Amino acid sequence: MVAWVAIAMVHIIGERGNERSAEDIRRLLNHSRAVNPAGLGAWLIGSGVGLVLHFAGGAAATFSAPATFVAAGVTYLVLRGRHGDVGEDATTNPAGDQPQI
Repeated sequence: MVAWVAIAMVHIIGERGNERSAEDIRRLLNHSRAVNPAGLGAWLIGSGVGLVLHFAGGAAATFSAPATFVAAGVTYLVLRGRHGDVGEDATTNPAGDQPQI
């Protein structure tokens, strides 16, 4: 849960000022992937960090939730830059018109 909150916050903050028309949003949703690779990767890495710290016990377990939050958020920020925006897909051309075949 902590990892998803971090990923959602990074995504929402990253979308601020990126105003799109209803038609642009509809097009992006029609051409988006079923799974966001950046989000999935960030969730797995963030959750892994949290689980390792949690099962380490002691003082490390105390920091498992904050470490999960930071690891997931930073990982999503990095991976999102490598994979582009969530709505972008390799099947759309640079102008964002019709899908290429």
